[in-house]
Amino acid sequence: KQAGEKQSKAEAGRRPAKKPAGPPMLLLISAAKLNYDNGTRKAVYEKDVVMKRGELTVRAAELTAWFSEGEESSLEKAEARKNVRIVIESPARLKTGKGENADYYAGEEKIVLYGEGAEFNDRVRGTTRGTQLTYFAQSERLEVEGKEEEPAVTKVLRR
Repeated sequence: KQAGEKQSKAEAGRRPAKKPAGPPMLLLISAAKLNYDNGTRKAVYEKDVVMKRGELTVRAAELTAWFSEGEESSLEKAEARKNVRIVIESPARLKTGKGENADYYAGEEKIVLYGEGAEFNDRVRGTTRGTQLTYFAQSERLEVEGKEEEPAVTKVLRR
């Protein structure tokens, strides 16, 4: 890129945003079955999958995870499939979500819920439904997409 030239949205979407290096975050994944390929650094978990990372817990029937190369391998991305449920427990409040599928991008701390019944609930702010919900944990921002025949809906809690 030339100096002063801006990066397009498409280019930005291809490269995850890097946050400053901090202490490593513990990752725990449990399931009835695991298949791991060291060549591709890909793990496929099946049946009663539970992934815990920081304040985030993901439950699903299946989860595929990709890990970085190197001596200190870390989670890069996880794709949860079939009846996905998420819980984000912070000292401030509880957030939950559900959908048929969810993608988690570790470097960006971003969760994308989509598929039948996609919903995100924030105990303080309310409930949002749409065809695709993208939650950015660092900024606590939620982006919602809907369709003409199935618009996004938000129910805001009053104080």
